[in-house]
Amino acid sequence: MYRLFLTSIIFFLMVLTTNCEKFETNPYAIKFDSEEKDLTAKQLSRLTAEIAQNPTKKIVTIAFISDSQRALDEFEDGIDHINQNDSVDLVFHGGDITDYGLRIEYEKMGAALRQLKKPFFAVFGNHDALGTGLSGYNVMFGSTNFSFKAWETKYIFFNGNHLEFDFLDGEAPNFGFLESELAENSSDFDKIVMVAHMGPFHGEFGEDNSERYHNLIKNNGKVIYSMHGHGHSLMEGELYGTGMEYLQVNNVLDKTYHLVHIYKDGRVVTEEVSF
Repeated sequence: MYRLFLTSIIFFLMVLTTNCEKFETNPYAIKFDSEEKDLTAKQLSRLTAEIAQNPTKKIVTIAFISDSQRALDEFEDGIDHINQNDSVDLVFHGGDITDYGLRIEYEKMGAALRQLKKPFFAVFGNHDALGTGLSGYNVMFGSTNFSFKAWETKYIFFNGNHLEFDFLDGEAPNFGFLESELAENSSDFDKIVMVAHMGPFHGEFGEDNSERYHNLIKNNGKVIYSMHGHGHSLMEGELYGTGMEYLQVNNVLDKTYHLVHIYKDGRVVTEEVSF
């Protein structure tokens, strides 16, 4: 009996030693497989191929879905619904991909995102900043501040989570990045769309930051729209009463996303879609 017990213990230790990665107990460990990494760069490659196949468009349609934390089943349903819409050109996730910044949350949400038929881009949310969530986002997606151009429009994604980064002695929003991106003068685009999880109408954006951001985009002649999540409710329109259009969308638990149609002449038309 003792020999059998000892043999069992030795066998267990051998399995544990040879399969240590499968017994990972740290939920914050940043370990992703190759297909899970660098998703923003991979989507930019996909987008380049899409543009090459169809270089001109009168209308670009974005499926904008946000705040998927605690809602994996609903998120997967939303992705299935988006995939059935042939008019969608791009998919944006408005942040709070995760609830606690855990690796397993990133893994599951990343796996769902990779099912999308069209190029997708995810902005960094305040819940994604918890724990080692920033490192998780950096490895899985890339920088929290980035931009790209598609069909005569420049899209600027930025980290607006001031409260979390002020606590961490970081900078959000990074106005140096924003001013540089907005100052670019190129024939590649005549319109700019801003995308951030945190809208400037939330206190966590920072009161001084809100005014500075609003004036920055209002005084730029190319910015046509500013898109956000975080609020878990729909708000849309000239939220400051000065002509600059903002959009804040519902969370995934409401089983909705928005289609944002950007016309060649700069008009923006949105519609809420239930799934």
